[in-house]
Amino acid sequence: MSRLISRRMTASKAVEMKPSRRFFSPDEIRFVCKNSDTFPFIFDAAAMGQYLGGVDNPRDTRGFINESCAIRYDLHQFEWEIIDGIKKPFLVMKNGQRKPIFNLHIHCKKVASFMG
Repeated sequence: MSRLISRRMTASKAVEMKPSRRFFSPDEIRFVCKNSDTFPFIFDAAAMGQYLGGVDNPRDTRGFINESCAIRYDLHQFEWEIIDGIKKPFLVMKNGQRKPIFNLHIHCKKVASFMG
């Protein structure tokens, strides 16, 4: 039986960024969501790990928003659940749907922070 960890990941500090002038087309949004109904996991190419762990090891840059990513992870919640003794991450979308995250690209290299 799995046990839900009530801790939700949110950025502890806002990372100052210049406003992005990049706008994503509906085709780009559809592309990143393609087959999401048939494949039950989310793969992180970089942006989720950058948001959760930051991008710079010596400084605390948690909450970093990758301006080249079509998905704004700061608009969603992250939850961790212990399943069979393993701490697993989930993305909670605005509609309340939870999607398991298959991998996290830990850009800051502080891997121990993400292990159970």
